[in-house]
Amino acid sequence: MSDQNTVSLMQEIKELIIEALGLEDISVDDIGDNQT
Repeated sequence: MSDQNTVSLMQEIKELIIEALGLEDISVDDIGDNQT
């Protein structure tokens, strides 16, 4: 696997994590308040 593929994969995973955590919609200060 080339370095370019690795970078692309890491970027894709990073975006999935951001979406899963909802970091696009809330700020860091709000994370604690939204956990139940």
